[in-house]
Amino acid sequence: MPDNDTAEKIESLANDVIGQAIFISNLCDKFKHVESHSHQMKIAQDIGYHISRLSEYQDFEKQVNELYQNN
Repeated sequence: MPDNDTAEKIESLANDVIGQAIFISNLCDKFKHVESHSHQMKIAQDIGYHISRLSEYQDFEKQVNELYQNN
């Protein structure tokens, strides 16, 4: 059983992933309804940026294992 500090770090990590995924989902929904090319390009740029941020969690399992090992 993880100590409270480890559990809080893991929960924070999971919440970060969830937050990025929700944000990307909302941007994609906006993208579908935008009519101007310039606005689509701006949203596409935002989606790309947030996907790159989400990719920081690509090794989520490894990050969780490291938190357990460090505590």
